[in-house]
Amino acid sequence: MRVYGSPLLGIEHNSPCWPGRFDIQTSLSARTSGESVITLPLWHLFYRANPLETFEPDSDDMQGWNSDSPVFEAVLRDLNPRLIVEVGSWKGASAIHMAKLAPEAHMLCIDTWLGSPEMLDPHNPISDSLRRWHGWPHLYYTFASNVVRHVGRERICPLAAPSTVAACLLRRLPDFQADVIYIDGSHEYADVARDLDDYWPFVRPGGFLIADDYNFTDVRRAVDERFPQARAVYEKCTVRKD
Repeated sequence: MRVYGSPLLGIEHNSPCWPGRFDIQTSLSARTSGESVITLPLWHLFYRANPLETFEPDSDDMQGWNSDSPVFEAVLRDLNPRLIVEVGSWKGASAIHMAKLAPEAHMLCIDTWLGSPEMLDPHNPISDSLRRWHGWPHLYYTFASNVVRHVGRERICPLAAPSTVAACLLRRLPDFQADVIYIDGSHEYADVARDLDDYWPFVRPGGFLIADDYNFTDVRRAVDERFPQARAVYEKCTVRKD
């Protein structure tokens, strides 16, 4: 199976997104509920070794917002997904919840773990969750601790990158498709619009896109402009790809 990656992993330069290409071989793969063949565990696609393999959990802070929403169970119960992509993971509560609802699924969690504008406001108490050390956030370690404690080291793969960079990486993977894409990143209109445009093509036919915080004005606007068929459920909305 051929996948594309950074020049750190290969020297041949002809990728449209980043001038690096490499080949990997793996004996473990699985199909999504559609036709896409996915290399498992997912860390094979982005790392030379499992980034969580030797990680020792410290904190156990599962704070989140609507992370156990009934929308997840409604979508995942009958879909039986094999691959879920989450854009915006915070401390991992929603990813862990989905992993427990879909025990056969593998997940790719995309986030910078550096915080959004509102979370970087020093007057916002939630900014303490960033665990800044000399100014640099260490929120990723909270996420990793929660994932290792509650799901393990194999099924959830973190990818610490802006969503635009991660989308570029995924476009280099031949026919990459997921059963579910969950968008829960920035709440700014331009950012939401870009995430929807970037990640909708990765939803396989019959799969679902779930957008969080549909009650936010900018989120609703971005979703409604692209998906008038979106179904609002509680604070989220869902779109099924025909």
